[in-house]
Amino acid sequence: MEESEQKKQLELLGVIKAELERDISAFDTEDAETVYDKEDDAFYLTMYFGKGEKMFSAVVTHDGQLINYSSNIPKILIANIHNILIRTMNQVRFGEIYA
Repeated sequence: MEESEQKKQLELLGVIKAELERDISAFDTEDAETVYDKEDDAFYLTMYFGKGEKMFSAVVTHDGQLINYSSNIPKILIANIHNILIRTMNQVRFGEIYA
């Protein structure tokens, strides 16, 4: 992957992370990590959300795809993540957010 594409992916993941942390209030954002997958030649953002003693994870791509999540994740959390991803990617696409 070229350095410019790498930078773009990381910036987009940063925007997505900020939006998820800001807009998901019913769950605590416990942790977040960005990982590089050599096989796919792409970066992924893994976010961890907590509520009480339960922990849930979600993995998203730089282009706003939710590609993996905990099997016991509440439907409301999945819906919130999905809606935030759609809104954020539309804002990026239409120039309201630059990344």
